[in-house]
Amino acid sequence: MVSLVGFFATQRFALRDQLTITVDGTGEEIRGALVIVGNTTPMTYMGRIPVHFMPDCTFESGLDLLAPGRANAFFAMRNMAQALGLGRARRLLVNPDKAQVRHDLPGFTVTCDEAQPLQADGEYLGDRTHIRFSLLERTIDLIA
Repeated sequence: MVSLVGFFATQRFALRDQLTITVDGTGEEIRGALVIVGNTTPMTYMGRIPVHFMPDCTFESGLDLLAPGRANAFFAMRNMAQALGLGRARRLLVNPDKAQVRHDLPGFTVTCDEAQPLQADGEYLGDRTHIRFSLLERTIDLIA
């Protein structure tokens, strides 16, 4: 939590809409402050506790995205608490007036107004102005 507050402090405690997401197939454009992309739930774990940012997301479906129009430390802490299962049961993780949520997308493109840091699976991948997310189906067979 300390690093989260530190991050927002460097951004003057709020991120405003600075990127455009264009959804494949529909051409729909979504403005957002940041985008969180997932392909399964839980997205990660905090120790033994699962983190469910996108509870409907599965390996069998397409990509899910969460794009708040504005993000601040309070927004991040509230959504992290709810993703961990704290707070009121069955309450929406995100107010639809404050963030866009899309489920089961085949792909989309993110274009930033200015270069923004990109992180994937915990790895910093540099600053980018353009990135494409798409789903690769049937790329690996698992045998258990």
